[in-house]
Amino acid sequence: YVVFMVGIYVVARIIAYTARRFDGEADLIQALKLTAYSSTPVWILGVFNLVPDLRYVGFLGFVYTVYLFYLGLPVLMRSSLEKRVSYLFAAGLFFFLLLLVISFVGNFFFVLSIPQVIEGV
Repeated sequence: YVVFMVGIYVVARIIAYTARRFDGEADLIQALKLTAYSSTPVWILGVFNLVPDLRYVGFLGFVYTVYLFYLGLPVLMRSSLEKRVSYLFAAGLFFFLLLLVISFVGNFFFVLSIPQVIEGV
């Protein structure tokens, strides 16, 4: 969860940095509110991903997260309604790339820890 908290902060920084390109206000606090609040359904419903038959419930959390983000962009970041969809796609791309980096780094450290686990056996 610590990695995801850092991820939310990094995405909020990027959203605040790119806000002016989408006719919005570059406010880090508002961007943090947007990313933290809109990602809450993914965190809560992500528990259902542990049960293979209930993964679709976790996907509903993702859909609701995108919906909350879509609604919150013009309110919190003061972006124009015309550029809301492109801002949503850009932020989604940033978040997806960040997840790839986090996954890569996590897998890298997991692979590095395997010899230590084997030696302890």
